Amino acid sequence: MRWRYGAFATAILSFAAISAVHAASARVPIDTPLPAILRERVASMLRVERPGDAEAALANTKILGDSWREGDTIFLRVEDDCREGLCMTMIARLTSEAIIPELVLNAGPNASMYDSASSLWKSDRPIWSVVFEGTDGSRLIASSRKGRWVVEANGSWQPPAASVIEEPRESPPPVPLEEFRRQLGLEP
Repeated sequence: MRWRYGAFATAILSFAAISAVHAASARVPIDTPLPAILRERVASMLRVERPGDAEAALANTKILGDSWREGDTIFLRVEDDCREGLCMTMIARLTSEAIIPELVLNAGPNASMYDSASSLWKSDRPIWSVVFEGTDGSRLIASSRKGRWVVEANGSWQPPAASVIEEPRESPPPVPLEEFRRQLGLEP
């Protein structure tokens, strides 16, 4: 059987012992320097994801582990323009020509991976999950289910920044639909 998530397997086999009591798990840092062979593919992806600072982002991108192949899921962390230790972190698919982001998060430097013994929403098989660290003990749990990622918040929530929180204000009066469409540039 082909192992679909090679990066998961490598991390688990490299960093964790499997016990009969617990599912396989590992807490690993996303801190390996980006290998030269991936540099151009990552640069192309960052030009789309971060057009304003793609070169600085590329210079500060790390990857999980050093064993991967085309078709694998890879983990990238861009350690530039971070907030409170949370940086742009991606789960992406590696192809021969590109790196295709599948999930982009603002997360801490470590990821814990495990093979869940139970299904998610009556799926027909166990699922892989990745726990990303947040601030103040919070976590984001990303689970691979039927080719997509399901993200679950776990832990105490903190607002992203104090400057984002504003006092409630009175809503402006409603704008007629035609005026709203004109303001959006949908009608000449």
